[in-house]
Amino acid sequence: MKSETTSRDNGIRTMETHVTTSPIPSGEGTRTQPLPRTIEAITAALGEEKRQAFHAALWRAPLGPELDDVMNLWWMEAMFDAVPGRERRLTRTVAGRDLVRLPDLFVGDHR
Repeated sequence: MKSETTSRDNGIRTMETHVTTSPIPSGEGTRTQPLPRTIEAITAALGEEKRQAFHAALWRAPLGPELDDVMNLWWMEAMFDAVPGRERRLTRTVAGRDLVRLPDLFVGDHR
């Protein structure tokens, strides 16, 4: 789920994205908690080596689209790392095993 807001005070656009990560127990079964798209959340989710690379990229990126790209890249990296077995999944995908066909995105003859 994505939501985009603009601050009335300074016109800065922010985007908050919630993607489910590790399951947490609840009275209604298993729920997942979101990994916010923030520097703090991404930093906490990354291992030491990736965390250092993330911070270095943050320091180099100018404010604007470049900084957004850094946040997007490392947020996705943190999300991929949040689910155990990343290397196994990647190896199996590259080998073409356990692939799932995605539904057709086009309807009718609009291809």
